[in-house]
This record gives sequence, structure tokens and C-alpha cells, in this order.
Amino acid sequence: MKVKTGLLLGAAAALVGLAGGVLHSTTATPIEGAYALTDDGAYYYDFVADFGTYTASGWSNSYAAHTLTQADLASQPDLPNATIKFTRTSKQTGTITTMPVLAANGENDSVVTFTLDDASKNIVAVELELQQWSEKKKFTMTITAGGATLLSEANWFTTYSDGTSGRLDLGTAGNTVVFTQTATGGSNMQVGLKAIKVWTESTETPTVNVDKANIDLISKFASQETVTAEALNVGDNVTYVWSKVDEANALTLESEGATATLKVADDLAASTTVTVTVTATGNSGSASADVTVNCIKPMTVKEAKEVADDEKVYIGAYVARGNYSTTNYSTNNDIIDADAASQADSLMLYLVGDADLAASRGAYVCIAGTMDTYKGTRQVADWFVLGTPAYSIDHMVSLVSTGETPDQCQYRYDIAKAHFLGMTEEEKTTFKTSADTNIAAARERYEAWASAVGDTNAYEATTGAFNGNFGNDGMTYTIIALSSLLVISLAGVAVYFAIRKKKANKA
Repeated sequence: MKVKTGLLLGAAAALVGLAGGVLHSTTATPIEGAYALTDDGAYYYDFVADFGTYTASGWSNSYAAHTLTQADLASQPDLPNATIKFTRTSKQTGTITTMPVLAANGENDSVVTFTLDDASKNIVAVELELQQWSEKKKFTMTITAGGATLLSEANWFTTYSDGTSGRLDLGTAGNTVVFTQTATGGSNMQVGLKAIKVWTESTETPTVNVDKANIDLISKFASQETVTAEALNVGDNVTYVWSKVDEANALTLESEGATATLKVADDLAASTTVTVTVTATGNSGSASADVTVNCIKPMTVKEAKEVADDEKVYIGAYVARGNYSTTNYSTNNDIIDADAASQADSLMLYLVGDADLAASRGAYVCIAGTMDTYKGTRQVADWFVLGTPAYSIDHMVSLVSTGETPDQCQYRYDIAKAHFLGMTEEEKTTFKTSADTNIAAARERYEAWASAVGDTNAYEATTGAFNGNFGNDGMTYTIIALSSLLVISLAGVAVYFAIRKKKANKA
């Protein structure tokens, strides 16, 4: 049965438009194949629908040669372009008047040659629909394609009482199918031609587009990425296969259809590159595309400082300062290792590449950039943050537990507190209550740091005297020192004027 979806969609859209529904237009957008496709995916060349139009152009009740083109099938605009040539067909005034009538006799076969003119498609299967003139009309119908006989049936309507051949696969795709009606004797054996159905496949060279050709995955940070492949021109029933070219343990691959999830191993021993291939297969063939995945183990700040200028680095570290400048060099932008021995072990960032760092104080990040030296200071230039800054209990324990430096709390406590506040409520509770040896030791040190800097509530956002920012370029200490000097200076001035006044009184 033919499905004229486009007409239904137009009516539905009009009703929704009148009702004030979600569609904003009363004109339905044409859908490819809406007038042409049957439920089983064939293009339906209907010779009844437009018969009143094309029969007016020279057709008569005499059997003669005629040619139909796409222009004759005016109500079926979504059909692929085709040319249909008839050797003996007519418009009849009785018995069958709604479609072309074919007629063969002992001297003349009636031949219908169907050629698909759309170069982007080939015919892979065909079906013929005929209407019986009368039971006395006997003929043989032969269907051929590419020199091969698909079907040759004598007394057609004895076998096919419904007038439909059923789907016939061509075997080898081509663009032409020939229907030959053969009869014996001098009388015309008439039959009506209702429709020809064709199933097609694409002739285009298949291609696969992968939306991310190269991916950087960081061990223990931003360690998974979803990649989508889009297949073009591979016909119907597309299937996808994702595979690793090598069996490197650095990367695991989980795939489902056109989407794959890549995940780098948490215990990645060293940076490595893995190639992943996606193959899309459709009716017209297969095509593949590669994705290069850089599985990266971040280096420490100390390791990065040893990298030559102009070399690219990936650094896993904590945000020591969250202030930033987008135009000028600033010592307010730096990162530290969990085992940094002193504030001098931090690494400066030049020209902030990701403003999110401003809100990531205390977070574990992965910085990608280029090593540089500015006035003797090692720094990372043209940098950016890979993935989303991470807060976790594992990072919290690492940040607090490593490093043995006197007074380290003066530049590390506020980083640790910011990291704690960035964790989930569940992880905060675990850090505060767990009996795990490592967590308990980290908690004890963290609380000792809080006591040393005068923070009476280590587990809540700081208000009042403690500003939670002791590591910000020593600004807190500078303010305290300046305030102390100011008090001393004012006291000195007061004493000076008191002495002068006393001397004046004595005078």
C-alpha cells in the first residue's frame, strides 16, 4: 500500500497551527520519499495517480509507443528521476480507463523499459503490479535486468491472482529493468499497468565523519570522552564497529552504535598514543575513519620545570591561586604539586587561557601549555585547563598528606580548604568521619593546619577574621604587617605630640 505521508503531515500541521499548538507554521515541510515510499521502503511509481494528466498529451485508444518522464508523475515529486518507455500502450475508453493499458499479440510484444535516471541510486529489487482485463486474456510476463531473467510467468493471473509479482531481487544492482509481455495469436491480450515498485541503494562512495579526530585523555583526570561518528551515503541499515588498532592497555573502548566512550586507565604508567577505528557499513559498502587518542599521564610541576622552552607540557597539579589576569603577567596565577616542598615550587601561568581557574582554587587540574622562561622565572605560556577542575577525597588526602616543610600551612592550608569545600557532601562527611588510616592521618594534619593559621572552623566557608586566602601572594601577611606598622606609627606620633605639649607647658 502506498503511503502519502506528506499529505497527512500537511493536514496535521494545519490543524495544530489553528489550535495554537507547538508548530508555528501551517505548511508541512516536505519529507524525502513522503509521497513515494511504501511501508517496506520501496519507491512506488504510481501510474494511476497522474493518468488524467499525461494521457491528455497525445495518448489515444490505439496501441502505440509512448514515453513517460518524471514530469508526467506530477503528484509524486519525491520519486527518483526515471524514464519509462512503452512499445505498445494506450488510453482506453472502456474496461480499464484509469491507467495505461498494455497489449501484446502474436506479432508484437508489449515492452516496458524502466530506467532509473538518478545517478545517486541503483535498483536492487523490483515489483510489478498489473490489473486484469478479463480472465480470457492469456499472456506470459518476463522480467529481466542486466541480461538476467528474474521471472518468466505464463498465464500471469493464474499464478498472481492479485496482479502483484512480489519483490524480485536483481542480484546485481543496475539502473534498468525490462518487462516484456508476450502472447500468441492475432488478438490483443490487454492488461492494465498499476504500478512499479523499486528498492534502491546508494551509489555514492561511503564516508565516515568522526566529530573529534584527535582526543587528549588524561589519566585520573577528564579520563573519558564520548565520540560520535556520522556515516554519510552508506544507504539504509547502517551498522558501526569500533575497534582499537593496537591492544594498548592505556585505553578501554565501550561502543554502542554510532557512539563510543573512550576511557584512559587510572594507573597509566606512561603517556602513549592509541588509534581507534570506526567502520560504518551500509547497503552501498563500508568506510572507515581513525581517531587518534593521546593517553596522557600528567607530569608534576617539578618535572615540567625541566622541560625546555617552547616544548608542550601536560601538568597535573592544584590551583594555588585563583586570581587571574587575561592581559598581563601575574604571580597571582600558579599551581603546585601535592608534594611541593615550598611555595617556591609553584609554577607560574602566563596569559590565562581558562577563566574557570578563577573559580577553581584548590582544585586538581590538568594544565596544557608551553614551557617558557620570563625574567628567569619558569612558567607555562598559552595554557588552558583540560576538562573540568576536579575535587575529590583522593585528591584531598594527597594534597594534605604529602610534603614536610616547616610553616607549609601558611601557603597550603587555604588551598586544602578550598579543595575540601569543593567536594561533594558525601565526600566531606567521609573525610570528617572515616577511620581509614590514610584519611584519618590527612584529617589530623588538616585540622592542625587550621589551628596553626587561626581558623576555628576548618569545615565551613570562612567568615570573620580568617579570610581563607593566606596563600594569595602573601597579601594577608602584608596587610597584617602594614596594619601593625600603622598602629605603631600612630602610637609614635601620639607620644611625640604628648612630649611636645608637656615641654610647651613647662615653658
